[in-house]
This record gives sequence, C-alpha cells and structure tokens, in this order.
Amino acid sequence: MTLPNQLLANRGGTRMIFARAIAILLLGPACPAIAVASGAPLGDTAIVSREAWRPPFATRAGWLAFVARTPNGADSARDYANLYSKDNYDRWTQGRTVAISRIVYRSGGLAIRGLLIEPRKAGRYPVLIFNHGGVGQWGRIIVPDILEMSRLAERGYVVLASTFRGEGGSEGKPDMGGGDVADTLALIDVAATLPGADTRRVGMWGVSRGGLTTYAALAKSRRIAAAVIEGGPTDLVHAARRPEFDAHVYPDVIPGYLADREGVLAARSPLDWPERLSPSAAILILHGGDDPRVEPNDALRMAEALQRLKRSYRLKIYEGGGHDLIGNMADVRAEMDRWFDRYVRDRMVPPPNSATPLADEA
Repeated sequence: MTLPNQLLANRGGTRMIFARAIAILLLGPACPAIAVASGAPLGDTAIVSREAWRPPFATRAGWLAFVARTPNGADSARDYANLYSKDNYDRWTQGRTVAISRIVYRSGGLAIRGLLIEPRKAGRYPVLIFNHGGVGQWGRIIVPDILEMSRLAERGYVVLASTFRGEGGSEGKPDMGGGDVADTLALIDVAATLPGADTRRVGMWGVSRGGLTTYAALAKSRRIAAAVIEGGPTDLVHAARRPEFDAHVYPDVIPGYLADREGVLAARSPLDWPERLSPSAAILILHGGDDPRVEPNDALRMAEALQRLKRSYRLKIYEGGGHDLIGNMADVRAEMDRWFDRYVRDRMVPPPNSATPLADEA
C-alpha cells in the first residue's frame, strides 16, 4: 500500500510529513503485543493498562528542530512555535497542570491504545473525546495533537483519544467507519470509570477522517452533547479524490470494500443519512475555503441538510484556509472553546444519581 508523500500528513497538511516517523515515540511500537497491567486481566476493567506518557522530545527547541529538518519543515516549525510557547510546552509535557497517560482499553474484544489527559486539580470535569485524522498507517496522534488536548484539559476537561483498531499498536485490523466508531464510543465508558469525569457532559472533536468518525458516532449515540468537526468529509461517493483512495486507501482500511464500493462508501457518507445524527447534539463545522483534500462543498451541503432538519449547528468557512486550518488556529480555538463551554461544560444536567439525560438508541 503506497501513497504520495502529501498523504503522509497530519494537522499540518503537506508540510507535516513526519507523522509516521514519531508515531512509535508517542504511543508505542506498532505491534500486536500489548502489555496488560499486572493484576488487571484483559476485560475485567475499562482501562487495562495505564502509564505516564513521556514526550519524545525533552525540550520544545528539540521538537521544533526536528520538525524543521523534515521536508518543508521550516514553515511547520514556525507555525508550531507561534501556537505553542515554551511555557506551554514545558507546563504540559512536565505534567504541572495536566496528567498525560497512555492507556490500553477494551473495545469489541480488542486491546486498543489511547491517551488520557486530566487536569491535575481535583474536581469533576466534563469529557471531550478527540478523533484523529489519517487512516491505516497514516493515522496518528502526534505531538501537536497532544499539546492541543492538553490545552483543553487545562481549561477544565477530561480528554481522551483512541488510536483506533489496527493503528498505532492497537489490536485488530483498520476499519474506517466501522470499528473506529466503536472504539471512540467505548471511550465514554472508559471515562465513566474515572472519578474526575462527568459523562453526563460529553463532547467530541474530530479532524479530517476523525470528523467522519465523529459524524458516525453522532448517528450511533445520544450521549454526545456537542461536536466540533474540522475538515471532515461528508460525501465519499462523489469526492474528487475518490479514484486515488480507491486505488491506494479504501481496500486496505474498509472491510468488504471491493465487493460493494458504492454501497460501502454511501454507508460511511454522513450526507446520505443526516437525519440519523443525534437531534440533541450541537454541531460546529469548521472548514478551509481552499481545502485541497476535502472539498468545502462537503461542509456546505452538510450545513444545508442540518438546516432542513432544524438541528443546532454552526458553519464557519475560513477564506483561504487549508485542510489543517493552522493559519486560522487562533480563531478555531476560540470557536471550539466557546462551543464546548456552552454546550458541554455549562450544560444543565440532573444530579449525579438521577438517570442520564443522554442515552444510546437500542
């Protein structure tokens, strides 16, 4: 399975080709063997293994120097330097205000790797779940993702993320639009075992492929109060880049793809089933007007569908913005923070001992 270099990317678009190079440093080797914590048989607990995450770069300067040495990395290093100060990097990676843990949890009988980031200050916090971009061997959680999740945790959220099955050392085979959805929803149950997490208040944030995962999660669960989707595709059937993905991606990450291409992609295209999305979830859609990977029309058409259904949503298209929206990140952060604070953190919920107001469909 080979792809052009520009597909080996993360939030930074074509300039961030180093995603694969540091994936092992972030979440462990991509091998099927996963160590389970002593005394915790697989399946007996929601989190079967947990250890402190160690940054692959001891200093911000070392991280930025590594980025700068990658192809076209000077621009990436500059963008990251603007987004994450030395104080940010040191405070989060040294665990002063947040605790970052690598976890292994159960989903569909598989041991799945993930991340858990919690505020250091004791309390009961709402939950945010992050769904990363990329698929298969190109699907990674990398340093900027962890820093951004740390920023959210510092603001008063328990943040979790999955590497998804078949990726980043998790068991199983890649299953885009199927198993990955089960893996991200399982994190709500993981959060329910944490004393500092309030699963009556859950938000979800997805980037690119992670946006697709988020839409699917909203169709399967009523436990998500709000979602933020950045650069998320909604129509895989008619996507301009479909021939490329037909040849190099989908056969390896979607079970049964070659037997029914149209049907499989339609089943994974939110634009084909907007009415299935949770009517109680508030959806914020953010997209770059010059996104070369996912057409802005995907966001526009989804907004039109949500408008017809009279759902709670907001659409923002960034003029000149790319797929990663890195040049618009200050505004992206402001929009995301406002959305999650309004619909998740400040959401009115009944007392902890009463029935949960959000539940999955039978």
